[in-house]
Amino acid sequence: MFLKVIAPRNPIKLVLAFGLLASAAAFAAAPAHAGECPVDQVATNAVQSMPSAPEGVTDEVISTIDLSTKGDAWKGNRFRLRKLVVQPGGVVPWHDHSTRPANILVVEGA
Repeated sequence: MFLKVIAPRNPIKLVLAFGLLASAAAFAAAPAHAGECPVDQVATNAVQSMPSAPEGVTDEVISTIDLSTKGDAWKGNRFRLRKLVVQPGGVVPWHDHSTRPANILVVEGA
């Protein structure tokens, strides 16, 4: 049996399709709460002792959309679809998303 995969030719449609898939998976998966540490792993000033650069992480930009066409408030901003692979023991450094929200879908691992 052969399966035919139809991929959208428009990057915006691809991103929207991915967003819908990620949203559906998020509702089906157990919730993850960023910023909450397990009780036995809470430490004082832990952020300051962490690396400031990624370790054991590969980052592949799959697609981008330039948001400058949406108005002056969006100049210099891009919407990115990325694939990050974090190896066991790898570190994504502490960083802020207050002005740049992100959706994260964990495909495998914890």
